[in-house]
Amino acid sequence: SQSKVRPISQSQDDETFNLMISYSHKNKELCKQVYDELVKVGYRVWIDFEQMHGNVMDAMAQAIEQAQTVIICLSEDYRKSNYCR
Repeated sequence: SQSKVRPISQSQDDETFNLMISYSHKNKELCKQVYDELVKVGYRVWIDFEQMHGNVMDAMAQAIEQAQTVIICLSEDYRKSNYCR
């Protein structure tokens, strides 16, 4: 029998996420595949697929605070991005 991945925490509310994915928009296609697979097995994931409006730094900081784990998709484009750094 296949074992199913369990979410990191069983106690969630609408304000928390198991994971937050931080990535460069130049790597969006690969990160979308990672996101889709994580959601498929039951994780609650925050990711920015659209350009954020308003204060981007505040939105990213809030997402990090609300996530139990942050996944960084490290690439040369990520390293060069002010938002990702």
